[in-house]
Amino acid sequence: MYDVIVVGGGHAGIEASLVSARRGFKTALITLDINHIGSMPCNPSIGGPAKGVVVREIDCLGGQMAITADKTALQVKMLNTKKGPGVQCIREQSDKIEYSKYMVKVCKEQENLDVIEDMAIALLCENNVCTGIISENNGEIKSKTVILTTGTYLNGKILRGSVFSYEGPDGQKAAVGLSDSLRELGIEVRRFKTGTPPRVQKDTVDFSKMQIEFGTNEKLAYSYRTKDFLPFEDQVPCYLIHTTPLTHQIIKENLTKSAMYGGMVEGIGPRYCPSIEDKIVKFADKERHQLFVEPESLSMNTIYIQGFSTSMPVEVQDLMVHSLPGFENCTILKYAYAIEYDCINPLELKQNLETKKIKNLYCAGQINGTSGYEEAAAQGLIAGINATLSLEGKNPLVLRRDESYIGLMIDDLITKGTNEPYLRITFRDGSKGAMELSRCGVVSKFLYKHDLHGETNDVLAATLALIDLQNKGIEEGIKTGGSFRFVANIDNFSKDTDVKKERDRFVAANMGPDAGGLLLFSNKFKNIQQVNSTPLVVDPEQMRIIQTRVFNYFGTNEDILQNKAFGDQWAAYYEGKIEP
Repeated sequence: MYDVIVVGGGHAGIEASLVSARRGFKTALITLDINHIGSMPCNPSIGGPAKGVVVREIDCLGGQMAITADKTALQVKMLNTKKGPGVQCIREQSDKIEYSKYMVKVCKEQENLDVIEDMAIALLCENNVCTGIISENNGEIKSKTVILTTGTYLNGKILRGSVFSYEGPDGQKAAVGLSDSLRELGIEVRRFKTGTPPRVQKDTVDFSKMQIEFGTNEKLAYSYRTKDFLPFEDQVPCYLIHTTPLTHQIIKENLTKSAMYGGMVEGIGPRYCPSIEDKIVKFADKERHQLFVEPESLSMNTIYIQGFSTSMPVEVQDLMVHSLPGFENCTILKYAYAIEYDCINPLELKQNLETKKIKNLYCAGQINGTSGYEEAAAQGLIAGINATLSLEGKNPLVLRRDESYIGLMIDDLITKGTNEPYLRITFRDGSKGAMELSRCGVVSKFLYKHDLHGETNDVLAATLALIDLQNKGIEEGIKTGGSFRFVANIDNFSKDTDVKKERDRFVAANMGPDAGGLLLFSNKFKNIQQVNSTPLVVDPEQMRIIQTRVFNYFGTNEDILQNKAFGDQWAAYYEGKIEP
């Protein structure tokens, strides 16, 4: 008997199984192929606009994605540097082979986690309670909770023109049986579609016809735990090209041959990540479309053409690819394809990602109608956390839409639903100023609400910046966007405490000279103040952090204690002039 069974070894399944096992629960990860755990069948990269914030939030909550991405990056780049901080973001070009290998190793070595190579073909349920799965090779496997993270494998169907095959991504085995099981339980099953571009032999490409795109020469990383940064000189460049008039002509002349426009595709594709033929049709006024030429792995002689996904037949793809600058004489190693797969209606889910109709059955990732590695990993992490919290009899972790991109995504899914693959994009955020890359504010609410700080859960606590703020005077500090903040609970100070001296002592002992700010808070006052340009995401009802103020690193002790908006009120309280 397991505590948690996770079905699917993709990005959602990894996070769900790891967080469950790390929290001390007996966990099984059921995957079709152990060596494809954490595979990247589409874009070999992590992050980018909006998605990069999700990766940071995953890291704040103890997830694995950020660490692995940093360890296996080929290039690290800060995007949108000429724009505001709300849209600036890190994007890491990944070595897809090393990324998967790293994830396989982490999962195999994780205590409390059994990795089982098998296919889940049905769910075990009694009185609308999920009690395990039936697998192809091992039969019944009992569990207290089950998390489905089936990705694009669920009844997968690969399409190139009029030719199709029932497969998962990259020609892998499709997962069959679970869709029927879900339908029998009364859960609505839908059909979505996504796609991937062709891969080309690297040494047959003329890069001199392309614009080179280097990474950023700074110490950038996703994980707060990363200490060794990828040197700029070791980064592998990407390249930028554009489609040509000939490319557009070929696509227009062969449009009805594509699986999408030829009527072969049943599923709905992602509006914000369209195929190249969809771009030509829907943006007919555009003379050209930009494409990024990216490496896949140091161990592979392949190039990925980002932005060139298609469901055209292979003979048309030959013409299309050879019409691109630098690709005139290239060799295509793997042709692009569209893939259809089954997913559920996310309106079937509660806020904790448990299904409404079947207790102890959770869903995460593309089975919930999303698209993207990062979106999947975030949901897997939340589902894994909530499955274990339910086993402990605790309330679920529910992140609000105004305090994290993860919370915004889940709230969108369960309240609005989606009729197309849902992507995490910046314009979905109504308050993006509070959720920039450097400000992952989900952390503190999670700690307080579920008592997961300190020794209760070292795995999560070690990754979080705020630790038990109500019970300590000088705290460990918050690391946001590469700078630390010193944290202190003023309730534990007397009015004569030399706060700046305490701060300097703590910085010298724990953080070095680069610390960048001071956060003081109190549980005593009923109004929240935010004085500088950095908004802090706080929940006074759950966290009882009532008075919050960030001070400049160079502020004097007098500035801190005598500030009109804060210090006077603090002093008045300690002098007994006002009530809490």
